[in-house]
Amino acid sequence: MMDLSSIDGGQVLCSGIVTPWGTPLLAEEYFFFNTAVWNHPRNHDEDERPGYKGGNDITYIKPKNMTQYLGKMANPYRYGYMFEINNAASAEGEELVKHYATGRLSHETAAIMPDMKTVYMSDDDSAKYNHKVYNTASGGVLFKFVSDHKGDLSSGTLYAAKLVQDGTSDPHKTGFNVSWVMLGKSNNAQIGGWIAEYDDVKVSDYVEGQSNYVSNEDINNWAEGKTGKDLNGDGTVGSYKDDRPAFLESRRAAAALGATNEWDKLEGVTSYGSTVYVGASSLSWTMDKTWGDPNWMTGKRDETNGGAIALDKEDCGGVYVANTGADYNITRLEPHVIGKTTADGKCEVDRPANPDNILALAGGVLLIGEDAGKKKHPVDMLWMVK
Repeated sequence: MMDLSSIDGGQVLCSGIVTPWGTPLLAEEYFFFNTAVWNHPRNHDEDERPGYKGGNDITYIKPKNMTQYLGKMANPYRYGYMFEINNAASAEGEELVKHYATGRLSHETAAIMPDMKTVYMSDDDSAKYNHKVYNTASGGVLFKFVSDHKGDLSSGTLYAAKLVQDGTSDPHKTGFNVSWVMLGKSNNAQIGGWIAEYDDVKVSDYVEGQSNYVSNEDINNWAEGKTGKDLNGDGTVGSYKDDRPAFLESRRAAAALGATNEWDKLEGVTSYGSTVYVGASSLSWTMDKTWGDPNWMTGKRDETNGGAIALDKEDCGGVYVANTGADYNITRLEPHVIGKTTADGKCEVDRPANPDNILALAGGVLLIGEDAGKKKHPVDMLWMVK
């Protein structure tokens, strides 16, 4: 068992890769996205059961678990990143490095391109997990990180994808044009300094309706300063002191700047050469054209507008492909392998169902691992697509 105490532990580790320079890179999934209630008293009392099990915890991820591990109040901004294991085979012991510069989100995994600088990262979330009071985060975001130096993820620029859908809604045929919204440029050390400012926040500091962390109002003011526009209609253009919203609240910051935060269960991302594959376990909820266009701050939906992603609902999910060219920049996503729901709510047996981890191989071969369960297929299957 690996000792993660040097990085204050890891929260919900998911998939990972081996970097082109030979180091393991792991992903912290299900970051605590309703940061304002991290120190809510009900998340730290003696009742440790979530609400759906009859308890009083207001969130699925329990901050108290990390506090118990550390023996002190945990800081939410220390979790939700990619982290690298240097010297993994060394007799002197490994070195663990959390790459704050790659952004705080629900990291599923990452794909590092042949330039050893461009990294694509999937943000695994779904609106079905939302709580109408304490969580208004909608769906996931497709992120890109471009490091300052080859083989070094400690500093660089973070981007979020903005999608423009084709004029159709059939998920088996509909693609997206992609542009990139720059969120910020920073490094692990600078972001680590921002994170440390929240180390002393306690449960006793909690005030209902307020936040001891980076608030939605802070994020909006930061976005207004970036764009020079009054984004919330209050008649003023706000500003913020630094770029911490981009790296500590990456999903909300992306949405505030107009990136697309409507992916549902954005899972695997993988690449071979200049080709990138992106998997979504389900094309529903925020990707469903009937969902509407959600406000990132309040969670309220404009149901007269389908949003940036407005597809015919497909619960069986699918995989998209991008051919990036020599610059390794995604500008277009096309449907590659899309599941199909049957009349009884299952998935067709000759198509993948609810793709999770995916792996690109030579010759345009793609492996797709399912995470569907018996409600969709008799057993979860591994597919090879040529």
